[in-house]
Amino acid sequence: MQRILLIDPSRDVFELVSRLLAAACIVQWAVTLADARTMLDAEVFDLALMDVDMPDGEGFDFVSILQAHANLQHLPVIFLTTRGSAADKVLGFSLGALDYIVKPFCPHEFR
Repeated sequence: MQRILLIDPSRDVFELVSRLLAAACIVQWAVTLADARTMLDAEVFDLALMDVDMPDGEGFDFVSILQAHANLQHLPVIFLTTRGSAADKVLGFSLGALDYIVKPFCPHEFR
C-alpha cells in the first residue's frame, strides 16, 4: 500500500482524506511542520499531501526545505489548501507540486 503523509492542522481533513483513500493508501497525519519533519526523518512516504497554512510555518517554505534535503528532494507533493489564488497555484506548481487542490474540495478529486 502507498504511504501518504497528510500535513494539515485539521482533524476533519485527516478523517475525510483517510476515509477517501483507505482502500489504496495508509494515511498518517502530521499536525505541524515540525511533526512532519520528524515523521519524514523516521519513515518513508510515497507522497506528502499538505496544507499551505500551518500553525508553525508555511507549506511553500517547507517544500523548499524538503527539496534541499537529499533523502526527501524527490518526495512528491500535492498541496491541499484554502489558498486558491492563481498566484498561489503558480507558486505551488513552480515548487514542483504534482497537483494543487483547493479546499473545500469534491471527494471525487481523490479518486
